[in-house]
Amino acid sequence: MRWLRDSEDSTYALTLRLLRDDGAVVYSNGVEVSRSNPPPGPITFTTLASTDGSGTAENTFATASLNPALLVNGPNLLAVEIHQSAPGSDDLSFDLELIGIRTP
Repeated sequence: MRWLRDSEDSTYALTLRLLRDDGAVVYSNGVEVSRSNPPPGPITFTTLASTDGSGTAENTFATASLNPALLVNGPNLLAVEIHQSAPGSDDLSFDLELIGIRTP
């Protein structure tokens, strides 16, 4: 993702919209910026989601405000870890949208 500020005086609002099955952790440039349905505490590749994301949970976008200072002018890396609720779970999905709006 490339972020270009039109001036240093501009203020931006960033909104993250995330759809996940079962849980997700979002990172911006290596810094955790959002969690959706994982347990509290440190996260590893073996961490399970807190609950099964079935039903309406897997079809509802979670929304979070992000601090625009987490983005640098130029290339940025946005990464998402998806976590299942059980080791034998056989489905996985996610959709992510990052909306940046310049505010007056």
